[in-house]
Amino acid sequence: MKKGVEESKKWVKGEGNTILGTLLMFSPLTIGVANFYATEGMKTNIPLDLDVVTKITENFLKQSSNVDCENLTDLLVKYVSKNLLPSDKEEDDFTSFLNIYQYENNNLYEYTKFYEERDLIFFELANRYKITINQGYPFFKKIYEQTEDFIQSTSQTFLYLLSLKTDTHIAKRFGNEVAKEVKARAKEIMKKDGLFTEEGKKLISQLDTYLRNSKDRIINPGSIADLTATSLFVAILDGYRP
Repeated sequence: MKKGVEESKKWVKGEGNTILGTLLMFSPLTIGVANFYATEGMKTNIPLDLDVVTKITENFLKQSSNVDCENLTDLLVKYVSKNLLPSDKEEDDFTSFLNIYQYENNNLYEYTKFYEERDLIFFELANRYKITINQGYPFFKKIYEQTEDFIQSTSQTFLYLLSLKTDTHIAKRFGNEVAKEVKARAKEIMKKDGLFTEEGKKLISQLDTYLRNSKDRIINPGSIADLTATSLFVAILDGYRP
């Protein structure tokens, strides 16, 4: 993940990062898929079993160590805002897990469980990619089978997930009310069938204007973008092609 972020800095100027959330989602899943094909698929030529893959992924997280937690914390502190959602919990940033449990043996699974209620990426990692597997990927498949258009299916999946979940990336930077407003607008778009109706397209244009112009910087639904990317990643692994 560190190498991935460093490589991305060669392509995108400015501070911060544009890819760490995606790398956080892809890396354990890649290990799960590779392990699945090494032990199952190549022997029997069976299709990808996402239930088995996510179990392997969870086991990988549970078998990690304190060093992995320290490395991930370093990445998060360097490339991600320390801000977390308002909470009555003891933790207040991405260093809190290690500070609270500094004298215990820990792993990345416990790390993700610690933050799961306050960040969609950590929720996915702590719950076997529940949103991706049960909502994002099935919805993408449904739209693709109707349209045979990868780009439209991707955009519609993004809008669908945005209508289902409050984007924690937005909430961290602009507050819960802004995040709820974006979700509500996405729900209205999906009620009008999104990209596939003129009224839906009009609402999409209005949402785009709101995201670009309503604050002193662009409101970026980054957590939903990462969920969408992971849904596409699973689709490609399962045989779909742009």
